[in-house]
Amino acid sequence: MANPERLAHLNDVPVEIEAVIAGPVMRVREILALRPGGVIVTPWRAGDSIGVLAGDARIGEGELSRGGRPRVRMVRLGSER
Repeated sequence: MANPERLAHLNDVPVEIEAVIAGPVMRVREILALRPGGVIVTPWRAGDSIGVLAGDARIGEGELSRGGRPRVRMVRLGSER
């Protein structure tokens, strides 16, 4: 990991973080049938590992957590495996 002191000048730069939750494959007719309030069921459950991205770069791996709002708990940073 980079030395935090060398990156101090970047501390206030906003970076969009994404937790990548891949969904199911849907047929066109299923997509066209979607309506407000409809639900797309994904294969993911609390405790499953997902990729975490900063911009286009994978920065680590997270774990889906249960709670009032969807959350991702970081379990690995960088290229650790």
